[in-house]
Amino acid sequence: MSALAGANDRLINVEGPGVASAGSWRLGLGATFHRSHEDRTYFSFDGRFGLESGWEMGMRGTVAPVGRANTFANLRSGGTDMELFFRHALQQIDGLTVQGGVAFPNTPAQDTPFITAGVAYRLPMPESQFKVIVGARGIMKSGSTAAGISGGVIAPIGQGLEFMGDVTAIVRGVNTRDSRTGNTLRRTVYGFGLRYSPTLPTDGQFDWSVYIGLSNALGFTTATSLSSALGNQPALTFGVVLRGKS
Repeated sequence: MSALAGANDRLINVEGPGVASAGSWRLGLGATFHRSHEDRTYFSFDGRFGLESGWEMGMRGTVAPVGRANTFANLRSGGTDMELFFRHALQQIDGLTVQGGVAFPNTPAQDTPFITAGVAYRLPMPESQFKVIVGARGIMKSGSTAAGISGGVIAPIGQGLEFMGDVTAIVRGVNTRDSRTGNTLRRTVYGFGLRYSPTLPTDGQFDWSVYIGLSNALGFTTATSLSSALGNQPALTFGVVLRGKS
């Protein structure tokens, strides 16, 4: 089965290999309600359109008010991160998708463009209803690189309901700061929750899903999905995904 078939395989923070088929679109909207040390809500969007031959193009962004964080150290958080990207499902290797893009951040930590890249692979499990997804993603620019390797699972519960969980280990660079000292740190990013996809008679032209869960990451973009919130506290995350054909 081609990765084109897995259009609903994104987890909380990790991309699955599914891409939008030619002429179809996908729009995701979400919010992560960080309190504690981070002390702000991050709003995200992700829009993409399917091209020919297993390609899709898209734009996603995450935004939060900039201000002083609720930390002992004098830290600021929030800001905006916008990312343009292309993804391609390789027909030669079933279940494998690669991604490249460029991001334009305006945050206390980053304010110059950088390159983004990623890969997602769905393990072949033809006899199982579970989806196991592994991959890697990163951000790259001179003097500031961060990358992580990830794994996740999607498990059907019944009647359109699924459990999904993911974890990303940072293997290069740093992705947060210590709330007391302000020193940079490397912390694992995780997310888990439930997704509901109603089965409605929409003749295949439109469908939607909604999810709710907990995550210590910040948003949808490559950079914010790799970033751990100050204090490393999980936050409620909620979102909706719309899909259709143009």
